[in-house]
Amino acid sequence: MATPAVADRTAIQRRTTQTGDIVARLITLAFAASIILITFLLVWQLWFQSAPTRHKFGFAFLFSTTWNPVTEEFGALPFVYGTVITSILALLISVPLGLGSAIFLSELAPARISNMLTFLIELLAAIPSVIYGLLALFTLVP
Repeated sequence: MATPAVADRTAIQRRTTQTGDIVARLITLAFAASIILITFLLVWQLWFQSAPTRHKFGFAFLFSTTWNPVTEEFGALPFVYGTVITSILALLISVPLGLGSAIFLSELAPARISNMLTFLIELLAAIPSVIYGLLALFTLVP
């Protein structure tokens, strides 16, 4: 059986640990709430600042294909469509490649090859995608 002094020390340590956990939980909650608040403020600011454009062009701007700067008639449908198609194609290419390489590296490849290829993939992931785009542009354009 523990002596009263050891029991008191254990109780104090338990209370200190619980207090530290509560403080850490509150700090984490504050940061999580700040992310939600910043997102809400960003959306509100974008909505508020786009009011003149929405009043002038309306929501038909999103579904119109007209682009005539002389008459100030603009439509965003070709740009939205291009973005959606490009994103779908990128996903169709990248998801099978990513899953296939992940399965190969974690389940099939020998440890030495897996470690080497994992390092190379992480190295490639560290380079911003804009740099890859520039390299492709300078390689394909000439």
